Amino acid sequence: MISLLFLLTVLPSVCPAFEVAVYPDTPKGGEGFLLTVKDNSNRTFNVIYKNKAYPLYNTQKGIWQLLLPVEIEDSGPVEITVRKKLLFITLEEIKVPIIVRNRKINTVSMGRAYEKIRDAELSDSSQPQTDGQQEAVLRAIDSKTRTRLFQNSFIIPVKSKSAPNFAQKRVGGDYCYFHKGIDLGAKRGTNIRASNDGIVVLSENNFTTYGNLLIIDHGQGVVSCYFHLQKLFKKKDDVVKRNEIIAKVGNTGLSTAPHLHFGIYLQGTAVDPCWFTSFSTNLP
Repeated sequence: MISLLFLLTVLPSVCPAFEVAVYPDTPKGGEGFLLTVKDNSNRTFNVIYKNKAYPLYNTQKGIWQLLLPVEIEDSGPVEITVRKKLLFITLEEIKVPIIVRNRKINTVSMGRAYEKIRDAELSDSSQPQTDGQQEAVLRAIDSKTRTRLFQNSFIIPVKSKSAPNFAQKRVGGDYCYFHKGIDLGAKRGTNIRASNDGIVVLSENNFTTYGNLLIIDHGQGVVSCYFHLQKLFKKKDDVVKRNEIIAKVGNTGLSTAPHLHFGIYLQGTAVDPCWFTSFSTNLP
């Protein structure tokens, strides 16, 4: 008991203060930010963000980092708490405020062609199977390998003239949801390239909603997904390299025309792939 009291009272005074930086500190809804901690004490850290705890990743000596997402509809002030830990003891705590800028949301009504495909694909008889597929996808996009598997910036996997449609609010007869990726229109059979280095965590055919799909873990909570594919060239646990051909564009699953649905997730939450590919060019 005396030893514990000694730790609680003495250690905070002998551990030097750490530095915290957030970039950018005014992200937009549907984007994200990089949290960086500098400290030479060899302690561990955790982060509390929106009532959820996250680990920090030691990227080099004295530097810990974490990429965090902003939900599509978030706006206004948000506080991030960073704690330096020794076992279960908090040695020091710093609170960092950010301001989330409002994202403009475009709402579209889905056409009859989409409605017919959706009604056929998502029938009551297929619901148990669809639920199991959704659980597999959610587990994959929440992958958090502790090692950063990429070194360079992320790329868009397919050249396309399609207008970006991330966070598009899609409304139908009995549903409403945000589009959590971008649709890249291209000819059926067009090569799809890996957005960056990583490991395949899900490779499946004939999912009701997503069709043939690949999901790649890039480490430290960064995940990319590729849906509605015609053909897959990679299987689960395969190592892939940036710009490597991994699949071909298709029209499988809940899809009305050949295209690639490309998504980027940070800590299990979708962010704008166009924003992230640009932002990643500035990552250390």
